[in-house]
Amino acid sequence: MHTPSRGRELEEVEPGAIVVWSGRRYASGCAASSLCTLQAFFCDDDHLAAWCASGPVGADDGIRLCLAEALEVGRAIFAPMRMEMRPWLPTT
Repeated sequence: MHTPSRGRELEEVEPGAIVVWSGRRYASGCAASSLCTLQAFFCDDDHLAAWCASGPVGADDGIRLCLAEALEVGRAIFAPMRMEMRPWLPTT
């Protein structure tokens, strides 16, 4: 996968059917102990369905995202933190 525009776009995604499971756990207002612990990437919907059917922790409370949606979620969560840490970085 290649993400041009400083991680703001998707390009050259292989395999093309990648999907993401995004769990809904929220712990202490911290993405590292919440969101990041329940993110799983799968080759396609069949692999995601097999994983969910196997009954792992977190498979019962989350949402399936296409890769573009997952990028948007990540940007919404982490972009503000990046700007707080590096206010001199351009946003475009």
